[in-house]
Amino acid sequence: MSANFSAEGEWRWHNDRDAFVAEMEQFQREREAQWAAESERYHKRLKSLTWEQLLAETPFAGWDDDPAFPPRELVAAARERIRAAVMELQSLGPKPKKAAVRAVLKACVQSFNDMDAAFGAVIETTVRDHICEALEELAFAAKHKSLAEEIGE
Repeated sequence: MSANFSAEGEWRWHNDRDAFVAEMEQFQREREAQWAAESERYHKRLKSLTWEQLLAETPFAGWDDDPAFPPRELVAAARERIRAAVMELQSLGPKPKKAAVRAVLKACVQSFNDMDAAFGAVIETTVRDHICEALEELAFAAKHKSLAEEIGE
């Protein structure tokens, strides 16, 4: 399938370059606009997150029934771990200490590392990014957005 696109792209580069370049530039502008809109929506979400909202949502909803994502057992365990972290952070009160929030987030990361090892290293880049996003949301909801930067480390 990709050979067809490559061959067509090469043909168009040699025979219809101006239109091809214009289409590619338009495609790039549209993609950048979409990324900017998604980023703005996400940052707006981070500013208004509540524990109740996080508990009402299904973590990693996009992982359902997709062979590109981990097995169902890991998905269930991941969801439960995020919910447990939400409840633990919520129990720390409206202004939790940074060290306490960091400890919960660190334990959560370790749990995901343990799950990955137990399931045979199935957590790859996209799944890892989703986990980091969920942990970032926890840091923001706990009012310690600076901890979000530590999560990837």
